[in-house]
Amino acid sequence: MNQIPAIFCDIDGVVTKKFGVTIAGYDPKDTRNTPKEVLDTVGANFDRFGAPNENIVRVLETFGRDFTIVFITGRWAMGLEKVENFLDGLLPNVKKKVFCKTHDWPGTTAEFKVAKVRELEAQGYKFYLALDDHSAVTGLLHNHGIFTAHVLSD
Repeated sequence: MNQIPAIFCDIDGVVTKKFGVTIAGYDPKDTRNTPKEVLDTVGANFDRFGAPNENIVRVLETFGRDFTIVFITGRWAMGLEKVENFLDGLLPNVKKKVFCKTHDWPGTTAEFKVAKVRELEAQGYKFYLALDDHSAVTGLLHNHGIFTAHVLSD
């Protein structure tokens, strides 16, 4: 079986800044708005991503020439199609696969990510690097044998 060289990459907090931290339209210096009023106008935190992390975008554009970038996220509330469209717009020339944890998956997002990596490895994917902002994920993937980087995007 031919190996497919791959890099694992989380989205929220890695490719983009955490949306919960960078809520569009929220200005803490503007006393006319309270966080509740702002949230009422911009929607829930988990229906969109924050601002792109330009450094990681550039890294992924470079790695994407030789590796398939495998994005695995827990953003089931957004739906896979919306996540794929976002990534296609941000990284149009990058080979990628995108997976979203479903709301009914029985484990944690970290467990889902590791299970999906194992599934892809059984299909011939060879992961050379994992980028995530959550220490549980980087720890589990490191213990699985993948070189990991704990990304801090903000």
